[in-house]
Amino acid sequence: SLYRDEGGLTRQRLLNLKNTCPPRYEFSDGLVTHRLWVVNDPVAIQALREDFAGRKLYIADGHHRSAAAALVGAEKAKNNPNHRGDEEYNYFLAVAFPASHLRIIDYNRVVRDLNGLTPAQFLDRVRENFDVEDKGTEIYHPDRLHNFSMYLDGRWYSLTAKPCLLYTSPSPRDR
Repeated sequence: SLYRDEGGLTRQRLLNLKNTCPPRYEFSDGLVTHRLWVVNDPVAIQALREDFAGRKLYIADGHHRSAAAALVGAEKAKNNPNHRGDEEYNYFLAVAFPASHLRIIDYNRVVRDLNGLTPAQFLDRVRENFDVEDKGTEIYHPDRLHNFSMYLDGRWYSLTAKPCLLYTSPSPRDR
């Protein structure tokens, strides 16, 4: 999940908590180290609740798992005649980052076979649906919506989807 933290108050509060006690858990695979702090101070918990009250969280990844967990929790609550609201099925693990810490990285696909086409023929086929721009030998990162990068035969290309490929929602009069 992502959230806006104008002024950095929530981030500073979390950093203060992190710096005042050691992590409860710490483990590493040799490349990445994970640390987990438990916040059990009622004053700190209340302050964090107030920080997030009324704030929107945006699920950047895992939205299907989050929705499924919510549905399972609701079903379990409905089927539990002694439901209190504090059962494990009422919760699922999540992590929240300030939006300022978000970095979207390329999401690449590999074409392993040109299906008998030469690179030039393949590019001609791609041009049927994309505006193609040769970007040379330096890696190219997409820089706008509907723009993709492609690496072919030692060169990078910018591919921008032609309008005919783009979905536009119908206008109210078309419904």
